[in-house]
Amino acid sequence: MKRTRVRRVFRPLSKTIFLFLIVIALINHVVVLFFPKRLQDFLQRINRPPGYDGPPPFRGFFADWQTSIVIILVGSILLLEFFSLLLVDKNAGLLPDDLIGELTKINVIKRTNLVLIPAYNEEETIVEAIEVAKNAGRVLVIDDGSSDNTLNLSREYADHVISHTKNLGLAKGIMNGIDFALKNNYKTMVIFDADLQYTQHDLENVVKVLQNSNYDIIMGSRLTGSIEKMKITKRFGNWLFSKTLSYITEIPVSDGQTGLRAFTDVFASNISFRGQFTYTQEMIFETAKNEFVMGEIPIEFKERKAGESRLMSGAIDYAIRAWNLNIQIIAEYNPIKFSLGMMAFLILQSFIIINKQFDLAKISVLLFISFYTILFCLGIYAAIIINRLQLMSSTRNYKVFK
Repeated sequence: MKRTRVRRVFRPLSKTIFLFLIVIALINHVVVLFFPKRLQDFLQRINRPPGYDGPPPFRGFFADWQTSIVIILVGSILLLEFFSLLLVDKNAGLLPDDLIGELTKINVIKRTNLVLIPAYNEEETIVEAIEVAKNAGRVLVIDDGSSDNTLNLSREYADHVISHTKNLGLAKGIMNGIDFALKNNYKTMVIFDADLQYTQHDLENVVKVLQNSNYDIIMGSRLTGSIEKMKITKRFGNWLFSKTLSYITEIPVSDGQTGLRAFTDVFASNISFRGQFTYTQEMIFETAKNEFVMGEIPIEFKERKAGESRLMSGAIDYAIRAWNLNIQIIAEYNPIKFSLGMMAFLILQSFIIINKQFDLAKISVLLFISFYTILFCLGIYAAIIINRLQLMSSTRNYKVFK
């Protein structure tokens, strides 16, 4: 089963314009470096013909014609890419209803499936979450340094419990849960939240579809199912993130931030997370990078039964963390495209410097921006290298209770 590609209506035209922009930049630099005298004579003839003593005709247009072309081309690329993003078919990855119905008729093989429940101070709902999860397989609670009674209750009711001595974040908890599952030879695993916002019916369904198909990962889509309660800012953020993920990875995703997702041991053994919290987007990038097959099914999303979400302090905080991490992921996922994008930005500035009057103040500002952009790129790649070294040297940092 091949991975479904996202429909990109304007991408070929956008890429053609970008290549044309690179060609113009190269020609411009060759002329400036090797034929400066001829260029200067040409511009003087255009701006002030022989025997003409008046003001230079159309001086603004001719003096800045290259800059004008570049601005138009860059603007066209941005516009085309924006329309491409809007036209991504986010529902292309949804399984047909009849296929879901057929696959979910078959029972879950519970002994080979492990339900991962990350928990941080969830004493009010953890017992009920464990009882619900036992209908889909054996249960592992990953206590992330809770200060309440979550750990003790988990040790009493769950099949397996691991605990962090301090709060390490959701992504690290998931990775440690995956590590435990692989070491104990579980063939499939599913992430299930302790706050009971996902139903037992949907939990069983994602596992059934995974176990009875050739998919590597099955995700529950809230945005194509039903949502009991979700802030409008969070809903919009989920939509925007999902559109962007679909656009970049070429994998259709309707709900890239869902917490209900089942995957195989082969998938689990080939992924790693860089951030503390936003593992959801990273899974999509890993799916694309390793060419895994992903599918989605509609699910219900209930209002949280008790307490408040402790994952993020707010929508803005989440967006800043997620986009910061996503930039690093994009750079690592496709370094050539990322570098070309930054190069296009620097090329635009070089055109402005060459074609404008050599005002020292303006050039200083542009050079400072260029220098900052280069440092930004180097910082991104340095962060990627450091992250990879940390992953290579990382060891198990959790305590197994049962």
